[in-house]
Amino acid sequence: MNQATGIPRVFVSYSHDSQGHRENVADLTQELRRQGIDAQVDQFIETTPPLSWPGWMADEIEDADFVLLVITETYVRRFRGRETPSRGLGVRWEGAIITSELYYDVHDRVKFIPVVVSPTDARLIPAPLSLTTWYLIGTPGNRDLVPLLRHLRGEPALIPEPLGTASVSKIDSHSADAVHPSVAISQALERAQSARESAKEDLRSLVGELTGTASAQAAYALGRLEQEDDLYTAAITAYQRVLDFGPDTPVAEDAARNLQVVIEAMNAHFAPGGPVAAVQSCLTLVRKGRMRQLWEELEPNLRLVLAQAWIFSNRDHPRLAGLDRDELASELAKPRPKHKLTRDFFATQLDEFKHAYSAYDEETWGAAERPRPLGIDYELVILMETGGDGIDWQPDMSRPAFPFLLRRVLGRWRIANFRPEFPIPGWPPTSKPLPLDGVEFTLRNQE
Repeated sequence: MNQATGIPRVFVSYSHDSQGHRENVADLTQELRRQGIDAQVDQFIETTPPLSWPGWMADEIEDADFVLLVITETYVRRFRGRETPSRGLGVRWEGAIITSELYYDVHDRVKFIPVVVSPTDARLIPAPLSLTTWYLIGTPGNRDLVPLLRHLRGEPALIPEPLGTASVSKIDSHSADAVHPSVAISQALERAQSARESAKEDLRSLVGELTGTASAQAAYALGRLEQEDDLYTAAITAYQRVLDFGPDTPVAEDAARNLQVVIEAMNAHFAPGGPVAAVQSCLTLVRKGRMRQLWEELEPNLRLVLAQAWIFSNRDHPRLAGLDRDELASELAKPRPKHKLTRDFFATQLDEFKHAYSAYDEETWGAAERPRPLGIDYELVILMETGGDGIDWQPDMSRPAFPFLLRRVLGRWRIANFRPEFPIPGWPPTSKPLPLDGVEFTLRNQE
């Protein structure tokens, strides 16, 4: 920090994922500067590069009071040195420097601050960076940098009151062995590392048993756990409890901010244009028999695999005799195929879809609430009988459920497969199970 002016110096570390991402980082850096933060980024000197980029990076990290790490999947891959050789060398070098500093000086952890563009990227934050506070930076026109600026300026969100005379609290008066509310909340959070559901139950009980500030603190702790687990409805309920019963408590501001983050994430998952809406739209097209319109909503790789599967299954049919199967598959896989066999192919495909999803009812089926992102552009959506509401799907649920693999293509979600597997073109086409981190389940849409 400049001792004369007290202005904090910040270095922004990021990966060059795309031009849009670069522009977002540049806008963030400029906004920090407009807010009185001496923020630096490599884009400021790209037209007059230093003799040694690694040396420049090392100097910037050393001179900075804080280093903002813009977390994306690409950034983390390069930070950990798992990128293809010769790619992402800048982030790999910065990652080596940062990891070294964290290893040799545990106190430097507060210097390195992870920030994310989207709340769903928080899951990508690597250890030990995940042990500190992270901040949401959003995009131009949709930023709330107040919490981050408060951190950079060293401005506390709450100034502690002078210590008063100790007194026996209401909860302590019940029993000499009673546990103080703050201790009980801390113990529940500690148990959450190994027994998460049990810890949540303890916090729910504390929310109901305690009053005032203590109840609000328990509700806030519960909301954080539910938010970390992407259980939107439960997190919203907990944060609303804080705001309803403890609007003047120390955690109210954080609860309000987190509530906004959760609502934005929920909208991204369920709102029009999101992955759930894309699945529901496709199933509506199946019900209405609009195969040609549905075909355009499928991801190109899936269209090719479905065409290959149909050709391979009918390889001995007289109408396929003499046709080049690769050319035929390519023609049928087009968004609007015009081959003479298109009608037969679509009729068979539509019949299979209607049979597979005959149990689906848009009035009584809903989506499993927790989003399951797989990489940057893929997500698994699970539909099941919920009465039309969202529900947290668990492996031991016996109700019928339909899985869909979604892929975001040019900002639009498209069906990438009708099962939790990556489709692989070939003769015959195959598939590869999704990496679900040990989660196993049986879904009954292929019976």
